[in-house]
Amino acid sequence: MNQNDMQKALWDAAKKGDKEKIRMLVVAGADVTAMDDEGRTALNIASQNGQADAYKTLLAAREMQELMRAGVTLENDGGASDKYKGRAA
Repeated sequence: MNQNDMQKALWDAAKKGDKEKIRMLVVAGADVTAMDDEGRTALNIASQNGQADAYKTLLAAREMQELMRAGVTLENDGGASDKYKGRAA
């Protein structure tokens, strides 16, 4: 699947509220912030179609993509994971 097809599939999954497909597409490289022909992101599409769970999934995916773009990894998180050490899950 090429990038364009992946983006279209992400927008469709956002519209339908298909969280599993959203996760699969994001892991495969779909960009949560990419806009369709109407200037909407997957987040906009999920919101406009009342897909609250898909919206939450996309928010988490966007945060993950932003951290990855900034170069933050589990090995290089600037100590961010330290605040969770010692806390009960």
